[in-house]
Amino acid sequence: MKTLLIAFVVLLSCLRANAQVQELEQLKLDIEKLAQFKLILSQMKQGYQVLQNGYNSVRDAARGNFDLHKNYLDGLLVVNVNVKQSPALQQIATDQAALVKTFQSSFQQYQSSGLFSAGELTSLRNQYNECNQKVSDDLDVVAQVVSAGKLRMNDAERLQIIETIHSDISGQLDAVKNAITDYAKVLALRMQQRKDNEAFKKLSGLK
Repeated sequence: MKTLLIAFVVLLSCLRANAQVQELEQLKLDIEKLAQFKLILSQMKQGYQVLQNGYNSVRDAARGNFDLHKNYLDGLLVVNVNVKQSPALQQIATDQAALVKTFQSSFQQYQSSGLFSAGELTSLRNQYNECNQKVSDDLDVVAQVVSAGKLRMNDAERLQIIETIHSDISGQLDAVKNAITDYAKVLALRMQQRKDNEAFKKLSGLK
């Protein structure tokens, strides 16, 4: 009986020792897994930080580019002094005023002379109206070009448009002047004919 009790105690001790060994092994495995998890977590944090830094860099670069482009585009809405003081721009105003004055004074003369038919006067007025409409359209474009906040273009582009319009308005003024000159020649010829007729009538009356 005593021997059996000793054997039981020894067996119990062996089982307890074996259980402790297994617990230690399990604890060791748990510690290793925990270390691995910590390593993975650390790597994930590092990866996230790299992505975050990269995103911030891209975002800041994009924002910087956007601001740069916005400033550039906003700058194109500004009309500088050299554009507003362009000689061509000043000449446009002069030519437009000359166009109106030249036609009005000449047309009144032709109309009051009584030497032109209604159709001839209408033809001259139509030529003037066509030229004047083209000039009016050009002036609308000029107003857009020299007004801040209307069009996005640099000074060179604005000046180029002003030069082109100046040339066009000068051409319209020349067209009206040429038409008026042609009518002036006709007027002079008809006035001479009228004088000759009056002179002939006087001479005929004397006879």
